[in-house]
Amino acid sequence: MAFETLFDPQGNVAAYSLIGTNQSGFGHVEVDNPAAGTWTAVIFTVSNAPHLGTVQFSYQTASLTPTRSADRKGNPRAGRGRPAGLNGRP
Repeated sequence: MAFETLFDPQGNVAAYSLIGTNQSGFGHVEVDNPAAGTWTAVIFTVSNAPHLGTVQFSYQTASLTPTRSADRKGNPRAGRGRPAGLNGRP
């Protein structure tokens, strides 16, 4: 099983993967408001046994924008935001 630690452009740990209870071999990390620059991902195992095989790595980015405001009960507030479709367009 492989794990990941993600370092920001200043070399600080920004995120790390956790051991899943289902031992699926899949994991992910998330960073809110990432800084611009070159990031470093370190992929590793915690076992003394060598890892044989391929470790697949990919990344995705997203820019999230609030489209609607709600009160504490989850009711939309009038006049704020706009409904959006899956692609972020009305």
